[in-house]
Amino acid sequence: MNKREDEPNYTKYDFTPKEQRQNRRKNLSGWWMALVIILIAVGIGGSIVLFQNAQSSSKANPNPISKELSKTKKAIGGQKTSSSLSTQDQNNAITNFEDKLNRANVKNNGISSNARLQLQEDIDSQSNINVKKQEQNMLDQTPNVVKTEPTQQTKQFSETHTFSSVQDAKDWANATKSQWLAAGFNNFTITSNGQGYYVLHFIK
Repeated sequence: MNKREDEPNYTKYDFTPKEQRQNRRKNLSGWWMALVIILIAVGIGGSIVLFQNAQSSSKANPNPISKELSKTKKAIGGQKTSSSLSTQDQNNAITNFEDKLNRANVKNNGISSNARLQLQEDIDSQSNINVKKQEQNMLDQTPNVVKTEPTQQTKQFSETHTFSSVQDAKDWANATKSQWLAAGFNNFTITSNGQGYYVLHFIK
């Protein structure tokens, strides 16, 4: 049998009005356009959110190299601020310290331990390296005062001596002159004690 004879012998007809068919096509194309616009908007929004998150994370966790550079700059800036003294200011600081050192160094015999500690604190609090170095050199070159116990000879002439007459006092002072001069005394006085005796006193 022929294939054409098996097929149904009828024709399909679309009785939908032409305007309705056109509206249906327009509605379908409108939905597709709306869906495409929504997808584009979602993609743009997601990109913006990812970009903002990346920026915030970079601010919260900056580059380690940048962090080290900022630390170095801060350190250098702090050093300049703490030690930036003009030449005149440095000279004034050194002169003031030298005056303190001279006042503590009584009779150029050295300074006491307490005075040395106080001067060392002044040096440690100094921020300028040049000033600190010069002050430390001056302090290191100043010796400590040496406390010497008075000898028996010194004690002998430090005490007063009583005589029955002025002449006896003079004679004894003249006889021991070499000794009391060696002990650091350079003169003597003779005074009456109001009881008929005379007191010999050696002075430095």
